[in-house]
Amino acid sequence: MAGLENDWQAKLKRVFIIPLMLADIAFVVIGAVAGWWGVVLAATGQFLLFAMISMKRSRRLNAAPALAVSLAGVVWAAADGVGAFVVALLALVLLVAYAVWYSRNGRTKSAALALGSR
Repeated sequence: MAGLENDWQAKLKRVFIIPLMLADIAFVVIGAVAGWWGVVLAATGQFLLFAMISMKRSRRLNAAPALAVSLAGVVWAAADGVGAFVVALLALVLLVAYAVWYSRNGRTKSAALALGSR
């Protein structure tokens, strides 16, 4: 994969998205069954981000609303106990990993595509 930081990241990125989505679904189910609504809210941040991606026409995406929803879920889950807090925090960490690491795709700016170049 040209342009990726290195080979191990390219391999990891190939398999990252499906476990991410399965984990988020599991977090929602666990939260709903246990009555940990903060966990459900924290996991919903990832689904919100994907919804925003599907509705967005441009390449630039502001992940701040999804991160805010997930962070609010973590704060809410802290009131439900350590177990809920850890699960909600894991959902937030996965969202941050997607937004910061996975979605970058290792792209670098091309001099050939700079404004004013031929």
